[in-house]
Amino acid sequence: MHRSVIKRTVLTTYNFSNIRYAQPPIDDLRFRAPVPVTGNSSGINTGSVGSICPQPVSLFTNAAMAQWIVAYVQGTILDFNELEQQLGNSTSPATPSDTRVTEDCLFLDVVVPQTILDNRGQGIQAPVLVWIHGGGYIVGEKGGFGRYNPSGIIQASRAAGDDGFVFVSISYRLGAFGFLAGSAVQQDGTLNAGLLDQRLALEWVQQNIHLFGGSPDRVTVMGESAGGGSILNQLTAYGGSRGPVPFQQIIPQSAGNQPAASPQSFEDSAQIFMSAANVSSIKELRRVPLKELTVANTEAIAAQRLMSYGPSVDGSFVPGDVSRMLATGSFDQTVTALIGMNSHEGTLFADPRVNSSVSYSEYIRDTIPGISEASARHIEDVLYPPIFDGSYGYRNHFERGVITFQELAFTCNAPMLSWAMGNHTNNYIFAAEPGLHAQDVPYTFYNGAETGVGGITAAPTTPSENTGQGQEYR
Repeated sequence: MHRSVIKRTVLTTYNFSNIRYAQPPIDDLRFRAPVPVTGNSSGINTGSVGSICPQPVSLFTNAAMAQWIVAYVQGTILDFNELEQQLGNSTSPATPSDTRVTEDCLFLDVVVPQTILDNRGQGIQAPVLVWIHGGGYIVGEKGGFGRYNPSGIIQASRAAGDDGFVFVSISYRLGAFGFLAGSAVQQDGTLNAGLLDQRLALEWVQQNIHLFGGSPDRVTVMGESAGGGSILNQLTAYGGSRGPVPFQQIIPQSAGNQPAASPQSFEDSAQIFMSAANVSSIKELRRVPLKELTVANTEAIAAQRLMSYGPSVDGSFVPGDVSRMLATGSFDQTVTALIGMNSHEGTLFADPRVNSSVSYSEYIRDTIPGISEASARHIEDVLYPPIFDGSYGYRNHFERGVITFQELAFTCNAPMLSWAMGNHTNNYIFAAEPGLHAQDVPYTFYNGAETGVGGITAAPTTPSENTGQGQEYR
């Protein structure tokens, strides 16, 4: 049984927090597919005890790089070499220990307006919005560490006189815990465990959301960055061969999907992780204490550039690269979409050391591990040649690197998905200055003036002033 917490502000909602949707993925279930909950509990769960899936204790952000990017966005070009001399190789401090961190983290939250819950079972079921958080598949949590309050967006959806919708946010395993890949995992584990967590949560919604007044036939899945990339993988799951997906509409925002250049990159990532944990097999990894495994996960992520973990081709749930699945129509084509991206997705991931043809070439090879020499040269000479008259969208090597990563990881995914759906989609570009990656999320949730990302603040507007009214969920 689960007891809700009643929230009375402008809108009265019932919050059912931390509902278990899978068995604890610990011991022998570590690095395996999630197992559904069985049986019923006679106890009452108030949801007061939250959980956060294990993630890096520090992101090892180069302090000089972070300060340079903030200044660049604000219109100032600093001397990066001088910054490095001043700040050295200092990194961000380790995240304070959070007592909520645990491997037993496969829970979801349900927020229901009072009118919807009171009218459940009376023949009219409300639409449902499921939120999948982002964070590069390595960080994040279902509540956005307090930033994903659905009250604003639910209230906005009631402007036309409707009752609103049922909001669901889900947790899934991150980093090595959810996306460890390579031959060792294939032999004694499950690839893409994090995606399978999401799938099980979506199936839970199908089976149980009617109990909260929601309709399993009116489910929209929304997610940003890795959350948006997850949606693409959920849409193309099993190559569309297993019938309808457990949702009807999608809203991928800044969908992150950086194709792996080589299976070897996943092998290398797994070896770095196991070496950091001082083991040589998955069986041994299952016996390593969580604290030590978290340190190994942190070290493995720090040792790699970007996208250290993420979906990998497994021949089943992910039968091939998402772009190929979409191009061949290997997905549920009954789903409809609202697709979003931001005007400057790549800036936060930029490297100010890219200031010449040589450093740009190195950047390409670091960003796409295992890329063939022919493909790298095609990127350098044909797709993003050293032409700085603005005709390619950049005027120097740094901006060349920004645009390259931006299109590789984010902005090409939007037109690709729209094309795969026959261009029968709704699309938007979030361009409130400076339009950085993730700056649209506060607007999505109608969180007022909270528009900062990485110490950089977006234009102080509200969604109703410059970005229009929110999408209707029906």
